[in-house]
Amino acid sequence: MNTNLVKTFTAYLNTKPDTLTFSIIALRVIIAYFCAVIIIRIAKQRLMGKYTALDLVVLLMLGSLLGSSIISTIPFFLTLSVAFVLIACHWIFCALTFYSNTAGKWLKGRTYVLIENGTINWENLRVSYISENDLMSALRTNAHIIDPLDVKLAILERSGHISVILQESTSCRAEMALEKDTQKVNTEFK
Repeated sequence: MNTNLVKTFTAYLNTKPDTLTFSIIALRVIIAYFCAVIIIRIAKQRLMGKYTALDLVVLLMLGSLLGSSIISTIPFFLTLSVAFVLIACHWIFCALTFYSNTAGKWLKGRTYVLIENGTINWENLRVSYISENDLMSALRTNAHIIDPLDVKLAILERSGHISVILQESTSCRAEMALEKDTQKVNTEFK
């Protein structure tokens, strides 16, 4: 009886696209949703943070597969099974990049030092296609500073994020106008 029920259920979900009904699509969405949650939980935090090329490709392919599983000519459970195979491949490639720096550079990319001890590395900006405006924006956004001289190290990470480490002796200056047409108060912190 159990095998007949499974066969009936599978046949119901594997209906051809031209005979799909709302109830079949709704059931496929529910199952695909729970499979997506399970797949992402299996993939752990790697797919939840900043993305490397390796992670982004997996997310795009996973979205495409799960979308195809809902309305597609490919059998429903076959598509979901392939999604689990994709995550298994992702695990293998992540393990490979963990144990091999060369594989990590090929699959995830490499880091570039953009500023070191206040000096901008123009060559690394050029090869990573980061403009001076992009760099200054990252300094303002990530470190709340406007002067590259305040930076000990700025690194373009493999995820595309720019990390900024400030000089230890950086002083912060604040100017505050109390009211219109009154004197300014200058304060410097070290």
